Amino acid sequence: MHRVLCILFFLSGFIVLAQGQKIEQRLNEIQDSLDWLATYKIALEQRYNQLTCEQIIQELKRYGLPSTSYLSHKAFLFSYSEQHEQPEWVAHVIVPDVINLGSKRTNDFRIDPLVETGTADSIDYYAFDGTKAGDKRYFTYGYDRGHLAPSADFRWSKEAMSESYYYSNISPQLPAFNRGKWAELEGFLRKYVIENETKLIVLTAPILTDDLRTITQSPNEVSIPEQFVKIVYDPLNERTIGFVMDNAALTEPLSHYARTINEIEMLTGFNYFSNIEEELETEFSWEEWEGMQEEGNVEPVDQVLLPYKHFNSAAGSKQAGSNEEIFVCGTVVDSRYSRKGHAWLNVDYKYPNQIFSIMIRKEELEQFSFDPTVQYVNKALCFQGKVEQWGELIVMQIDKPERVKGLVIER
Repeated sequence: MHRVLCILFFLSGFIVLAQGQKIEQRLNEIQDSLDWLATYKIALEQRYNQLTCEQIIQELKRYGLPSTSYLSHKAFLFSYSEQHEQPEWVAHVIVPDVINLGSKRTNDFRIDPLVETGTADSIDYYAFDGTKAGDKRYFTYGYDRGHLAPSADFRWSKEAMSESYYYSNISPQLPAFNRGKWAELEGFLRKYVIENETKLIVLTAPILTDDLRTITQSPNEVSIPEQFVKIVYDPLNERTIGFVMDNAALTEPLSHYARTINEIEMLTGFNYFSNIEEELETEFSWEEWEGMQEEGNVEPVDQVLLPYKHFNSAAGSKQAGSNEEIFVCGTVVDSRYSRKGHAWLNVDYKYPNQIFSIMIRKEELEQFSFDPTVQYVNKALCFQGKVEQWGELIVMQIDKPERVKGLVIER
């Protein structure tokens, strides 16, 4: 009997060892599969970006360009002015993938090798103070290196993002303009793309004339445009709009600078979107581009200026059901208590047209040493939690003030 028990014990150990080996082998096989899938995903993403770029170039050519002489990068086309050492015009497409914040600013400003005569360079915008050993301070000549096709429009591709920093896409802009109304216009167009789930064909240009001043310290004598234009076509909804802006600190609403394409063509002498219907170039509806806004509502913060896993109210609404904790950021425009005593906050859009709401249950209000329906109103905040859809409502529940922080944007 003792011998039989020893044999059984030995066999059971062998079986356990064999099972252990099988589990370890299976785990290794699964890990190999995961590694393969990760590699395959990278390859698919690269191919997706490549095809997106090819489609962009095809579409830009399809609708008509301002001139037949131009150069091509992965995701934008341009014509370069040697006389003024900056682009005559730049054409690009804002795609719905702009909401995917896969790439950060590269800030790798550099000469464009495609321009045989050479482009402007950093020395045309900045001076280097080398008077002290190891001194790396740079001093601007008073102008930002302003993108015509904004880098944020290429956040879906690291390569396309980087190419936007070629000096063939840069014009000198006053900081108050570049970081003010011009940036507002760029954000306005990205918001339109995201909310309408469409793409926009965009042509941007400085108005270049023979009498322009140049940056005094610029070795290449870069001209300083007095005005910039942006012309936009929505092929899905067949609507157009244009903008003319002075290179200055601007304070009027965007609608003040809106123009028809025909008006801008007469101003610049270029023929934009020559292959679309002529009647589309003679008028625009600001209400269609802006959307109907009610008093007290505010524009959602520009999605591309938010940190990772932070969403504006429009993009955050699309995360409903993801079961993932994120931050949703915006301005609390109104609040109320329900009949059951729960606190409700609406972000960016007021009741009854709210697009995103925050709920604090009655039993959780004791965690707050203040009244959130008063304290949070009219403040730009980020709320942390999971986004849910309750019928037609998009809601995030929070249970403590630690899930609320001030809004900080990235520039």
